[in-house]
Amino acid sequence: MNKIDLNGRCAVVTGGAQGFGRAITERFIASGAKVAIWDHDQQLAGAVGGPAVGVCVTCASWSI
Repeated sequence: MNKIDLNGRCAVVTGGAQGFGRAITERFIASGAKVAIWDHDQQLAGAVGGPAVGVCVTCASWSI
């Protein structure tokens, strides 16, 4: 795997608890980043492990 040096960096991954977001989260962690996972499923977000913090995010309303 091509490793990017992200030591000392922080990242926020929306939808980072599953699917593509989870893969991105794992790649960032493997590259040395600290990751905040924003997802609607707090249990999955908290289960990622490593230097990741799971945050439950809910969008109550949407207007443009």
